[in-house]
Amino acid sequence: DISHHNLDYAFFMIGHGMIVIGVMYATVALNNRPYAKDILTVAFITACILLPIIYIINLILGEPANFWYLMAKPAGASPMDAFPEPPMHLLVLIPLAITMFFLVYSPYFIKDRLQK
Repeated sequence: DISHHNLDYAFFMIGHGMIVIGVMYATVALNNRPYAKDILTVAFITACILLPIIYIINLILGEPANFWYLMAKPAGASPMDAFPEPPMHLLVLIPLAITMFFLVYSPYFIKDRLQK
């Protein structure tokens, strides 16, 4: 169990925070932006290529390996408690993730439509 007093918690938060900062930097400072086709490309690569690889790695490493929470739900209460048991939760999470990506993309979509 990881609490905010644990060093693993700090590394987890710093690592994931740096991902968010990196994406924001690329978007603002480097003027990179997503396109609609990118969302489906990333979803395909993630779901059809990376996900099976991570699942196999989890199987090879055995318990307690649980990368991407493919083998079990996280310890403690989490939003994943509302979803089916792994790996069936992917049937809900993949469409949900694609929807979230399109929501994040929507300001770019609106901007593109207004510029036409």
